[in-house]
Amino acid sequence: GAAAAAPGAWRAALAATSAVAASGGGQMRSGASAGHNCGSWRLVGVSNAITAVVILCMSLLQVVRRDIAPLCTLGVILVNIITKALKIALWRLAPPAIWRRPAESSRDVERDPGFPSSHTTIMTFIAAYFAFYLRAMCGWSVVAAVLFAAVPSVGMAAARICDEDHTPAQTVGGVFVGAALAKLWALSVTALLGADALARGDPAPWAMVLVVFAVGLPMFVWPLPVKVARHMQKSAARRLHLESGAGGGAEVEDEAAGSPAAAGAR
Repeated sequence: GAAAAAPGAWRAALAATSAVAASGGGQMRSGASAGHNCGSWRLVGVSNAITAVVILCMSLLQVVRRDIAPLCTLGVILVNIITKALKIALWRLAPPAIWRRPAESSRDVERDPGFPSSHTTIMTFIAAYFAFYLRAMCGWSVVAAVLFAAVPSVGMAAARICDEDHTPAQTVGGVFVGAALAKLWALSVTALLGADALARGDPAPWAMVLVVFAVGLPMFVWPLPVKVARHMQKSAARRLHLESGAGGGAEVEDEAAGSPAAAGAR
């Protein structure tokens, strides 16, 4: 059933984004403003590429580092649920200026709230939680731990802005929410497993690894093809829009060159 659902998700995403593209480029910006976009998103989206790498790395770490990765992944599952609930709450209670995505987003800007950015929240949570672990287990300095947490968090925030799926404020919100939840999760782990839980580095039982992997992997892998399909369709529609605009400009120039006034000037 799950295997058969993936092609259906692809087709649904392709059909939906094709309809958006076919409905007119009214929401698309001109070629001049589109030039400010990052080029990488035209393929699959910068943040989607980063997400795929993170999923692969976290999957490998479930086996290689059972002392930290399973607990981190369990936290990621909870953070994903909390972030979605927070989005819905803000969508219902906060002004649209806070949660509305950019007009160029491939998402439904009216019914798919963007505050806080889920990608940025989860990336910050993972980076910050690993930073807490490295500080407790390996004795990293505060500066090194902060830099370790900040670089991937800021990178994902920039990618989400580059992909035109979030405003800067929504990604900043994701950074703060992710960092706060990482701290809360680290405190919860130490409260349940002991004050030195992060420093001990006890490997998680294999049963826990399998359960967390079985729950977490589908939660983040299955939506990825839909997101990639959206970006590919948005890229194709944007490129077609820009090419048609450039072609129209060339026709105008040809008509002007062939006009009687132009002929008299020659």
